[in-house]
Amino acid sequence: MDADYISEDEFWDDWEVIQKASGELFEFEDVKDQPLNHVWTIVETGDDDNENWYASPGFHIVNRMGYVMTKRPWVDDLRDAVYFLHEDIDDGMRKTFLYRCNEASGCVNGTVLLFGEGEIADDVIRENCDDRGCFMPERVGVPALCGQVVGDHLSHEYCGLRDATDAETESLPLWGSVKELVRKFRAIDDTL
Repeated sequence: MDADYISEDEFWDDWEVIQKASGELFEFEDVKDQPLNHVWTIVETGDDDNENWYASPGFHIVNRMGYVMTKRPWVDDLRDAVYFLHEDIDDGMRKTFLYRCNEASGCVNGTVLLFGEGEIADDVIRENCDDRGCFMPERVGVPALCGQVVGDHLSHEYCGLRDATDAETESLPLWGSVKELVRKFRAIDDTL
């Protein structure tokens, strides 16, 4: 990616991005009273050849999609960051995200079909689960498998990420990219 931008990984990891618990962007009303140097405007270019989303420090109007915050404050004259690097090309690689829900009536297993590479994805996902390896499916956009309630949420256990089988590739709908799921897990604990 162009050196004119903070890379997507650096922005998410080093700046500690905060968004809504659902993974959605904040509205102006959500961030208007927050410290300015923690607020970033998420913008799209408006260019059909560049479908990336960028984070610009502060409040902006043109091509605005919403807002995020960062735990680390920005300083004047900071360059924009890549918020989401659009993956135009589906390279044909398929991964299966494996998870389960344990209920008194038994264990329910789930699989989600993804595209793209996932060299560090497994580590990032595990780091963003709780101490038991569990996560709330609604926070990352995968289907809930059962009604096991922990607090006010359904808790599911992450089981791994592996190459998809031919049968899975043929029978499961494509959920999205490994990168998109990793982004959702990175934001799993970030709330205002």
